[in-house]
Amino acid sequence: MSLATRILAETLRSIAYTGISGAYAPIGTALGHPERIIKLYNSTDADMYISFDGVNDNDILPSKGFVLLDVCANKTKDDGFYLGQDTVVWARQVAGAPTVGSVYLTVFYGANVSI
Repeated sequence: MSLATRILAETLRSIAYTGISGAYAPIGTALGHPERIIKLYNSTDADMYISFDGVNDNDILPSKGFVLLDVCANKTKDDGFYLGQDTVVWARQVAGAPTVGSVYLTVFYGANVSI
């Protein structure tokens, strides 16, 4: 028997434009696993700051833009970088308030399986 690493998705997280302001708001719940692949998509009509601690601006996510982070490409289950379990990802508006859309967070983690 050999082992392989299987990619699994967590439930999609989002925050609607009505929940976004100049203060950081969580994009859904805390992460349930160490995440290997992270995708953020901004379907709103406003630019967003993204934070991984709810305090500091870590990235900017343009209106209708996305960022895809594959932080564990070609690594085994216990090797490489991960976005830590229990991390909450936050969003806030850069300038004007959004009037439509949502900000979405999609994450994938690895699990060893027998093949």
